Amino acid sequence: MTVEKITPLGYRVLVEILGLKEKFGQIFIPDTAKRRLIKAKVIAIGEQAEKAGDVSFKVGDIILVSWFVGVPVDIIDEDVPIERYKLVLPDEIIGLWRE
Repeated sequence: MTVEKITPLGYRVLVEILGLKEKFGQIFIPDTAKRRLIKAKVIAIGEQAEKAGDVSFKVGDIILVSWFVGVPVDIIDEDVPIERYKLVLPDEIIGLWRE
């Protein structure tokens, strides 16, 4: 399965989590030890959210979101997670990240 096959429904937004590391060498970092606020890249926006005009971001923007919100989506390749994505609601997006 690839992320291109996922279309968010309704008001949901598909984001790719950036810079998240689960292992450092042989040390596994559990979810409870990860940061609470993470950067993510907007991959796709649900049709209803786009039509409503409520979103102040677009595909490709880097946003801030809490680790604890949304529905995690793992893309599995030969039983190994290769990417980490989430489906979140626009109201769960805290802000835009500006470089």
